[in-house]
Amino acid sequence: MFMEKVQEGMKFWQASLLNKGIVVCAFLVFCAGSTLVSSKTGILSLFVPLEADRLGIEEACQQLVTAIMTIPTVAILPETFEFTYLYFADQKRFEDALSKSGLYREQMQIILILKNINILTHFVVCYAMWAFGPVTRPMILIVTCLPTTILSGVGHGVYEDLSKKQALERGGAPIL
Repeated sequence: MFMEKVQEGMKFWQASLLNKGIVVCAFLVFCAGSTLVSSKTGILSLFVPLEADRLGIEEACQQLVTAIMTIPTVAILPETFEFTYLYFADQKRFEDALSKSGLYREQMQIILILKNINILTHFVVCYAMWAFGPVTRPMILIVTCLPTTILSGVGHGVYEDLSKKQALERGGAPIL
């Protein structure tokens, strides 16, 4: 019985083109990440003897990971900007959206704050990765902003899902 539900869920999950894209992107990130790890541990030097070639491979892998991680950030931009605009400029429409979604005002505020932190810090990481070369790159930006963007992204995703679940239990239909 349990396995039948799992198989049914997997068939539903596999039917989505978005999920297939996520798997491809995850595979590319895994390959690029494992190449970076093998470079840092010295394993890559067994296969690529020239230092300049290894640095080029490392930089290409870092840029690939940055580009792939930018896709979800760009995907949430329109709805985040819409709700942020409504929150600051048009309180009436914001309240209407809240009443339709079933979310409380405080829940929406937390979700908006986390999404905006995620977007801002991710774009700082993109700026540091794409505006500077590997030698001149300000690592303080990456070291501080990368964990922040990951944690705020995971935080808003988890909190948003929990809020949607609570809203559905109360009878709302979340639009976020």
